[in-house]
Amino acid sequence: MPDRPPIWEQGFASQPASEILGRPAHTGGGRFRFDGVRAAERGPGAAEDFQRQAWRDQIDLAGALDWDLVSLGWGMSAKPSRWIDDRTFLVGEQEQGKAWAVYRFDESSDTLQEIAHYLDNADISEFEEYVQQAECAAQDRPSSDEIHPVPPQFAALVPPDAMLATGGCMLAIPYRPPRWLEVLHERHDLIERLLDLQVESARVTAAAAARQGARFVNGGGDFCYNSGPMYSPRIFHDLMLPRLQEIVRVCNEHNLWYVWRTDGWTWPVADDLFHTSGVHGYGEIDAQAGMDLAELRQHFPNLVLVGGIDCGQLLQNGTPEQIAAATRSAIEIAGPRYIVGSSNVIHSGIPAENYMAMWKVAVDASSQYCYAEARR
Repeated sequence: MPDRPPIWEQGFASQPASEILGRPAHTGGGRFRFDGVRAAERGPGAAEDFQRQAWRDQIDLAGALDWDLVSLGWGMSAKPSRWIDDRTFLVGEQEQGKAWAVYRFDESSDTLQEIAHYLDNADISEFEEYVQQAECAAQDRPSSDEIHPVPPQFAALVPPDAMLATGGCMLAIPYRPPRWLEVLHERHDLIERLLDLQVESARVTAAAAARQGARFVNGGGDFCYNSGPMYSPRIFHDLMLPRLQEIVRVCNEHNLWYVWRTDGWTWPVADDLFHTSGVHGYGEIDAQAGMDLAELRQHFPNLVLVGGIDCGQLLQNGTPEQIAAATRSAIEIAGPRYIVGSSNVIHSGIPAENYMAMWKVAVDASSQYCYAEARR
């Protein structure tokens, strides 16, 4: 039983991180990813220097905020094959039979997004070829002893009193480009083959992550809008659930906690997702979509709830007093199986003082009493 509510963020933009650390820091967000691309373009040495500094910054931020978990920031190190303009670039080659994607960095929103993909208007034969190539590549997948889900240089920086969290072990029906959702109905066998590949990858990743000392798997995969899942509950039950159960079984075998994360309204599949599957936790709890912590705690008393403090409106536009009140309420409602954090990430639109208003409630001595009360 923790002595206070655990604290963690799966992503933290560089701008508020720099304000908190009092120096420039590379931790996350679109600018962070774009700078990683620029570094990769300058060559291996520049890319390695950028990555090492980013790892140090992420560890320093976690230490300054006394987070209970430590994880890698989401980066991008792809090297552009061609620049379309100073913010838009191509990865791959736009030739027949070759894979490519176009990305654009938008400074105003601090996002780096894929805006075009070679499968956008592909016919079914091209998707079948994609799956076949993925299956062929999987035949040469390294063993769990040969891979490192977390870079060893980063893992070595994690302090002994923090839990190492890792990504991987994802399970998702593709939806980018959206044509994949048409393939789901035209040829669901192709989707099942992709999902089976993800399960096999999870077997290897889970074993390797456990070997590296990880205990927390930030898994899952987006599949919901504010109005509900992007495919039917029956598809989730038939295609996703049995494979998710197998991934959770593998994680249990390696003493790993598996947290499913997705935005959106998950209630139409909640029993399958949060009870029958056996997942240990739920992250990216989307307050704006109606995912209420009190309702979740009532229905799933043993589920670890991760975050849920609205980062779309409250953390971005609320007052520190409003944020503190919402955080204390979340701890009272969802504790003790609750990790304090945002509903997704601390993006660049969130003022550092607003994040600190949430953080101070979690580390304040009075929260220990609030937590103990919730435990009783």
